[in-house]
Amino acid sequence: MVDLNSEIDREMAQSQRLRLWAVTATLSRPMGELEAHLAGHFAFVRQQCATGTIFAAGPLLSESEENVGNGLMIFRAETRQDVLDLLEQDPLYAQGVREYAVAAWQVNVGSITLNVDIGSSCGSVC
Repeated sequence: MVDLNSEIDREMAQSQRLRLWAVTATLSRPMGELEAHLAGHFAFVRQQCATGTIFAAGPLLSESEENVGNGLMIFRAETRQDVLDLLEQDPLYAQGVREYAVAAWQVNVGSITLNVDIGSSCGSVC
């Protein structure tokens, strides 16, 4: 029988370890309540992105690719409690409009390419 934990540990030892936090948000109230708090939520997300705490955020779409009020945020933080403390500042969480599930995410593989065109002030992440 293969010891899966040992095999995973060997693989992870060869890669750079990056620990992030995946926060899935599920709508728990009517969509109208979400819309009433979106400006505050967007301000929270922009603030956390500006400080580097949120790596990425956006809606999780339905199978028909419609926004149904659910979302995903990827946080940089030391502990789960740090993420929970930050979420208290999000109006959608504080008002109970969304329920949040926080999971540690151990990133083992992947890449990010950043393109910045200084002349046109445009950038993209691929």
